[in-house]
Amino acid sequence: MKAFLKVVLIICLVLAMSFAFASCAGNSTTTEGYVSQTPEISQSTPTPIATITPIPTSTPKATEVPTSTPTAEPTADPTEDVNSGEPYWVTGETVNFRNSPSTDGEILGQLTKGTEVIKLREEGDWLRIKYGDTTGYVHKDYVANYPPFGTFQGETRIIVKKSERKLELWQGETLIGTYSIGLGFTPEGHKQMEGDGKTPEGEYYVCTRVDPSIYYLSLGVSYPNKNDALAALQDGRIDQATYDRIANAIDNGRQPDWYTPLGGEIMIHGLGGSTDWTRGCIAVDNEVMEILFEYCQLGTRITILP
Repeated sequence: MKAFLKVVLIICLVLAMSFAFASCAGNSTTTEGYVSQTPEISQSTPTPIATITPIPTSTPKATEVPTSTPTAEPTADPTEDVNSGEPYWVTGETVNFRNSPSTDGEILGQLTKGTEVIKLREEGDWLRIKYGDTTGYVHKDYVANYPPFGTFQGETRIIVKKSERKLELWQGETLIGTYSIGLGFTPEGHKQMEGDGKTPEGEYYVCTRVDPSIYYLSLGVSYPNKNDALAALQDGRIDQATYDRIANAIDNGRQPDWYTPLGGEIMIHGLGGSTDWTRGCIAVDNEVMEILFEYCQLGTRITILP
């Protein structure tokens, strides 16, 4: 009996211990289960769902877009209008009128000497011109802003207006051009004697042509004339022989004696017509002198007004 009880006791003890062990194991599994449900911390940065842009506290100023002035459409060149162009004349005997500023340009026609055209503009060595209803090009060497000598009927003459500092070139009733002049260093009044710096006044003519001249080109003025010589004779500045010599030269259209007390060697010449700088001569720009030299032959009348 005692042995039986002892066995039962041992069995009960074993069961009790097994129950206690199972209970401890269940608690451990529960703890581990809780821990295993905790998500692991990733070692990489998680990708955000969306990027949120902070709302600015003030509205930023818009960037100004510079406004550029639009390029205007090309406007018609006003000089293309025949009414605003400048009259020119053909000076060559026969000049080709081309459709472009080149000797390779198509020839539209030929213009003869003295033909009047309208200058529209310069393009290098060429002029764009209008003739009738046609525009084209001619070389600058064969046109000028004055008509060629002989284009108009009538006498060529020069009129000098001292007080206005102007020289006019006429052919018949046609005014070829008006040009600025410079006079002697004492410009007012009529010349009386050598060295007075005055430019004479009265009726004269071209008595000599000098090409080349130390003043570019020169046209000699037939001072003193017979009136100048007579006045000098009457007030005793010259003698009768000197008067006769001067009068004879004038009557024959020659150069009078320039080496008397009256002075002489009065010229129309180049080197500048903007100031009074001569010793009694009439000075013009070289370009003007070229025109005068073309028109004014020996005997051309010269009227010099106060």
